[in-house]
Amino acid sequence: MPASLLRRKISPSLMRHLAAGAPALLLDILGMEALLAEGLNVHAARALSVIAATAAAFFLHRRFTYADRRNARTRHGRPVPFGTLQAAAGVLSYGIFLRVLYSLPHPVGFAGRLFALLTGAAAGFFFNYLMLHRMLPAEKMRSKFAKGAVKAPLVSTKNFKRGLLWLVITCLTLQSVRGHHQNVMAYPSLKNPLAPYDPDPWVRLTQVRQWLTDGIAGFFDHTVRNINAPFDGIPTPWTRPLDMILTAFYTLTPHDLPMNTRLMLAATWMPPCIGLLAIAFLTLAVRRHFNNLHALGFVALLILFSPDTFYYFTPGSSDHHGLLSALWCGVLAMLLWRGYPLRAALAAGGILGLMVWISPEALILTGATLALLGVIALLAPEKAPALAWTALGAAAVATLGLFFEIPPDRIFAQKVYDSLSIVQVALLWFTAGAAGALAWLYRRRLSFAERFLGASLAGSSVLLAMHIFYPRFFLGPLADVDPFIFTGFLPRVGEAKMLFKNTFDDIIRELMEPVLAGVLAFVSLRRGYVRPERRQRILQLSALLAVTTVMTLWQIRWAYYMHPVAIALAAMTVVSITAMPKERPWVWLRHLPRPGRPYIILWLAFFTMNFFIRLYPSAITESASCMSQVRYVVQTQQLQPLLGSKNIVLFAPEDAGGDILFFTPYRIIASNYHREGAGLRDISLISKARTPQEALPLLKKRQISAMLYCPAFQDKTSWLNADNAKKRPPWMVPVTGLHFMDDPGRKPVLFRLKGAP
Repeated sequence: MPASLLRRKISPSLMRHLAAGAPALLLDILGMEALLAEGLNVHAARALSVIAATAAAFFLHRRFTYADRRNARTRHGRPVPFGTLQAAAGVLSYGIFLRVLYSLPHPVGFAGRLFALLTGAAAGFFFNYLMLHRMLPAEKMRSKFAKGAVKAPLVSTKNFKRGLLWLVITCLTLQSVRGHHQNVMAYPSLKNPLAPYDPDPWVRLTQVRQWLTDGIAGFFDHTVRNINAPFDGIPTPWTRPLDMILTAFYTLTPHDLPMNTRLMLAATWMPPCIGLLAIAFLTLAVRRHFNNLHALGFVALLILFSPDTFYYFTPGSSDHHGLLSALWCGVLAMLLWRGYPLRAALAAGGILGLMVWISPEALILTGATLALLGVIALLAPEKAPALAWTALGAAAVATLGLFFEIPPDRIFAQKVYDSLSIVQVALLWFTAGAAGALAWLYRRRLSFAERFLGASLAGSSVLLAMHIFYPRFFLGPLADVDPFIFTGFLPRVGEAKMLFKNTFDDIIRELMEPVLAGVLAFVSLRRGYVRPERRQRILQLSALLAVTTVMTLWQIRWAYYMHPVAIALAAMTVVSITAMPKERPWVWLRHLPRPGRPYIILWLAFFTMNFFIRLYPSAITESASCMSQVRYVVQTQQLQPLLGSKNIVLFAPEDAGGDILFFTPYRIIASNYHREGAGLRDISLISKARTPQEALPLLKKRQISAMLYCPAFQDKTSWLNADNAKKRPPWMVPVTGLHFMDDPGRKPVLFRLKGAP
């Protein structure tokens, strides 16, 4: 049919609609097939592709299909109904796609998927076309090429550049995930053990697997089975928010894969997504200070330098520390909101309450945040309602968490100190009540001394109430643990040590960003480069940086709270570098491009840190190399053919406990957590025994059937040391057939215990 005849048969508005919808349709098709190639199931792949296509159609139609030649800005005047119709069309398209796909014979190939997609897309297209005609007046439907139409840009240049930068960050994130994703898909044919090397994420995946398997019947059951063998398992203090997120990612994985593989894929993609959330929150916080494209650039660069990225945001790190760090970034974004309105206060309190729900250690940050707001309210009484709303938000969300963790009839009876319980919730409500009383009191015109007295009485009343109702709270979260945790466990756990008791490279790596932030903040405040409002934000972050730095000095693991504050503070103050070339010793900066000066300073700090780290690098110990071999043996499924698939008790190093729980059907004595004090003590006693006869009672008590261990781990006097092989009794039967990675160093050994007296 000639083009002129086609134009007469089809209205120009429909032609424009078709022209704008074609790229979105192409994106939908290519996106679905690309996601299918990456291993997602067809339902998840189509859901993600239709979301991307709907967003593309939204912008294309608003840019090319509908424009008001009289006033270009009116085209953006009704984004909510416009976007609602686009979303409704996307939902309709997806629903018809599922119905058509379900009716086709299985397995459905590419042709069937394409037919289902085109059927749904056609229905969504005509729904969108007809409804938009009814919603928008006819005179506003003009092509941008119509006579007299105003050609306005779709987005500003700043937003376009910001979008490109986000695209680069997302692509780098996807590239970092790809390798781990491919390794998981190759399981159990592995060349190296899957990360992470910490046992906690594997215990977490084991808990999620049990939660998914048990369903509603095990909703409140936090017990991880196969620990503390041969006795009952041990409940973990881990709560459900992270389990829910892992479950959500689990549902997006291909349904035809084994459950373990699907859980590992969920753990592969979740931490980088949480890392992107942390970047978004920190960028929002910095943009409260200066709304510039470089806010995202500074944050992205500092996140790249941060050790948290490699510890908590890498694929496989399915532990709650990364989530807590990202949520803390959200709190910072709310705190730096201009004027700190009540909605920001309520949101900050809600996030803090969620953090307490995840781990009671967040009470420290909640206390620090409320103390900071209390000082602000003390100096400016009109800010007292913000303090009250923050405390109220924290108490409300933590209370909600109780109903997800504990059966309602046991909420007041179950008192624990290392997980969410009525103890922590009561503290938050006492604090919210005290903050509300202060807000009411500060409405009166009181002197500073009277306000200070009121604040002191409010704080003292909260502590007194906790002392009356829950006196053991002041013993800390480890109030109920086995004494061995303090004497034999915590002293050798690296993340529980004081910062300066760790290796030199760890100290430098952890302190680089807070030192940089402290120096930049000091120079900015001293030189007077900031306005009063920005000066207040810098002082607030400096106070929080001091608190989190003290926490990190006490225990290095709390660095994931220190680094977000340092990143936000450094990103906010590094721009002052651009104003320094007029003064010594920064005159040399005037020879550099003005926009590039902050980036050069950040890179110099990073390279300086690496220079000092390479001066005194930490060597990989022989025991660490042997542990990698243990994990390789476990993950490549070598134990089951040699030991069978029965639920036997396997003696193994506690650092491999999480891998054994997740990858094998065997029971273990203990993994590596503070609630396993009795099991950790028995593992220590068995390992340190000088003779088999000394270890035999514990072997019988724990009903151990096999032993997998590293001789390099053992003391020279231990009966398990390689030099004491002659001490091995006849009932320790060596098991051969293990193969290892091609790495130097000593290898683990495997024994069966048969006929022990």
